[in-house]
Amino acid sequence: MGGSGAAAGSPVGAVPALRVGAVAARRSPLAGSSSLHGSGATPHADRIIATDGHYLLVVKGNQKMLRKQLKKLPWREIPLQNRTTATGHGRREVRRLKVCTVQPGLLFPHAVQAIEIKRRRTNRKTGKVQTKTVHAVTSLSPDQTDASQLAELM
Repeated sequence: MGGSGAAAGSPVGAVPALRVGAVAARRSPLAGSSSLHGSGATPHADRIIATDGHYLLVVKGNQKMLRKQLKKLPWREIPLQNRTTATGHGRREVRRLKVCTVQPGLLFPHAVQAIEIKRRRTNRKTGKVQTKTVHAVTSLSPDQTDASQLAELM
């Protein structure tokens, strides 16, 4: 998810790194960001939840302990829940998405689900293949969104 600024009057107000959308199932405000940067994200998540909103945040390398927790989840046992293929910018990209409900104690406040996306990009000119695994967390429950909606938001 790319974030270019919060919508005026949104529940995240002055949080410039977050953008607001809506979750189709409940029309709850949803704040997202292209990445989860540092400990400053925790107060933002608390504020979003306090205003009856939800978040979907990509976990980056500077969140080492959270990334470690997410990598340790039993992803191999979780079935593939969404697969998309796209072509553009001289490459073909396949995204595979898995989602699991997490227990309290995850090192990010109010996280209900964890997401793993494996992206495989193939340069159509050179044939070079790049594979990247990305993790995200969301406060949305399985009742509020499904894997295809999360894939669209990511």
